[in-house]
Amino acid sequence: LAFQAARLSDPFVRAMFAKAESRIRAVARLHESAYASADFSEVEFGAYLRQLVRDLTAAEDTIVKVDATEVALAIEQAAPLALIAHELVSNTVEHADANVLSVSLRYVSLDQLCLNVADDGQGMGIADQAAGLELVALLADQLRASLYSRPGSGVDVSVTFELYGEEKAK
Repeated sequence: LAFQAARLSDPFVRAMFAKAESRIRAVARLHESAYASADFSEVEFGAYLRQLVRDLTAAEDTIVKVDATEVALAIEQAAPLALIAHELVSNTVEHADANVLSVSLRYVSLDQLCLNVADDGQGMGIADQAAGLELVALLADQLRASLYSRPGSGVDVSVTFELYGEEKAK
């Protein structure tokens, strides 16, 4: 994708290629994490999420707070959750002009997790927010998750989903 994008003259199309390349890189890192574990079918998502956020915000002046519980997720849940996190964090970096970005992954019950991404940026209009959350909504459907976006200044999006068997809190 990077090779193809370098040959494009339209900056919008080049940006779309870069975003697709970043998404692919996020999923590739997820699979690398799974291959490094004892069980290829799951990944320690808290550590993965912290690294993903670090990678996406490395060049930013934004204060980044990540509070991610340790949880081994089945790759079938980890992949869409990784893309949701990627989309929300990269959109904040790209559009929000935020001073603070907060990302959390926490248990809300023994068998439910919640990913929350919030910033103190300028927020988006209703139309922009709907367009920005379209991919997130599709991925949340894959997880059979509830998606909640709090209105107001900044972005505040929560995705809550039920864990598969082994991942439930002990």
